[in-house]
Amino acid sequence: MNKSSKQGLMQKDKVDALLNPTSIAILGARENPTGWTARIFANLQRFKFPGPVYPVNPNHDEIWGATCYPDLASLPIVPDHLVVMRAAPTVAGILQEAAALGTRSATVYAAGYIEMATEEGRALEEELREVIEQTGLAVSGPNCLGNLSARSNLLTLPDDRMTNLVRGPVAMVGQSGTTTPTIARSLISRGIDVGYIVTSGNETGLAAADYIDYYITDPDVRLVFCLIEAVRRPQDFLAACRRARDAGKPVVVLKMGASE
Repeated sequence: MNKSSKQGLMQKDKVDALLNPTSIAILGARENPTGWTARIFANLQRFKFPGPVYPVNPNHDEIWGATCYPDLASLPIVPDHLVVMRAAPTVAGILQEAAALGTRSATVYAAGYIEMATEEGRALEEELREVIEQTGLAVSGPNCLGNLSARSNLLTLPDDRMTNLVRGPVAMVGQSGTTTPTIARSLISRGIDVGYIVTSGNETGLAAADYIDYYITDPDVRLVFCLIEAVRRPQDFLAACRRARDAGKPVVVLKMGASE
């Protein structure tokens, strides 16, 4: 097996860890019932995510009717996946700690990285990239809105308009956290079920190519939709699209933005 094939297998394993976790910790849990963390917790309960879900916040002993823990080390088990709703400057340290404990994946919602076009944002993104590379964590984001995997009853989008999770024929990945789920709901309202949604954000860790490669291994998936603002790792992206084509699973890409 050549080096690129080995890398592909590793990336697919990472996407699998991200979309099929066994337990979840929500960092930055807030009592506000309309806030993102409360809505994510409610979605995981509503769709009966099969593993434990732990709120984490040092300022609460209980939240949303569940025990709230002060930090990762206090949890009864090592969380498999992190919902990281914390400020950008704290995220790299959180991921380092989680990886040392044995956590496999994380979704980073924080903004304030390279999309800000500032020196501070670029430095934070580079720090995050280095931590992801060093730890091997599977990370979606930053600057994203969460994910959906019907296969594992996972919905970490703060979206309470989803009524069912169905292992449908469409799998989606989009860098826009608000537009991608909107398109998904439009498809679902027309009777086209969406089995996966990843809002990939800045793609500092996993990128569209990795999600496409994973999606085409799922027999339920018949079409992949991508909402792209900037193509990360363009050669990998093109190669993944070719593999999807060869598997008989078209990739439909909408490129956003403006140029000359």
